[in-house]
Amino acid sequence: MKSLFLFLSFFFVMDALNAQAEKADYTLFYNFTYITNPAQGTYSEPEEYILYKYKNTSRFLNKNAYHNDSIRTAFRDKFGKATPENAQERVNLYMSTVNKETRTYNSDLRLMKDFRKGSAIIVLYNTWRRQYMEGSLNLDWELQNETKTIAGLTCSKAMTNYGGREYTAWYTTEIPIPDGPYIFNGLPGLIVKVVDSKGWYDFELKSTILKPTQRYVDPDFLAGNFVEQINRSTYIARSKNEKENPKLMHGLPNPTPEMKLRLKERRKKRFDLLLEQ
Repeated sequence: MKSLFLFLSFFFVMDALNAQAEKADYTLFYNFTYITNPAQGTYSEPEEYILYKYKNTSRFLNKNAYHNDSIRTAFRDKFGKATPENAQERVNLYMSTVNKETRTYNSDLRLMKDFRKGSAIIVLYNTWRRQYMEGSLNLDWELQNETKTIAGLTCSKAMTNYGGREYTAWYTTEIPIPDGPYIFNGLPGLIVKVVDSKGWYDFELKSTILKPTQRYVDPDFLAGNFVEQINRSTYIARSKNEKENPKLMHGLPNPTPEMKLRLKERRKKRFDLLLEQ
């Protein structure tokens, strides 16, 4: 009986997601690799990100986060706030859909480019309060007379500075989409790879879907749904303070000094593309 319930639950969730899905003009998948310990020279395993264009915007986020968000929204629309009466049912529905598809993820970059306004909304999910930062899409690219083949595509080189770092991008005119991972955009073709000068942050194209495809569109990407808009300097100051004085989960009874120390060590190791070098 339980197996039948979970089987039917899966189709309920899929129906709910299809009702919220919209046509994305294109869907691109990137691997993101980042530094985890500069002193030891260790890096993360590649984490997969999804980039898709919907109307005048494109959205970029961790693929597993995309899946989790879509499932949570479907549950919220059906059940509302968890209660003792429906909490177990919500858990069962969640587990029936994410067990095989979703892994834990350590990076949570989220960004929406608005091509009509020429601006980007960077969602700051790794802060204690929900916040966002808005920036310009206008990057100052220097095109270089150098080419190489990446993933079977002929790519040209370009360079720019963003957030205190120098980045090298490789783009291809074989795919005439002026978009790319994270904040990067505005070149004469799709950005296939981009890496900073230290090699700490590396985005590389994994696969493409270049035809309209149904995609879940998260309404919470819109700035009006976030608590507070802040600027870069404020974010940097708060993030550095959070690393030194991390807040424990609300309601945690009597945290021990060992618990506080472990949390502080984890926060110190957390990468952040927005922090100054």
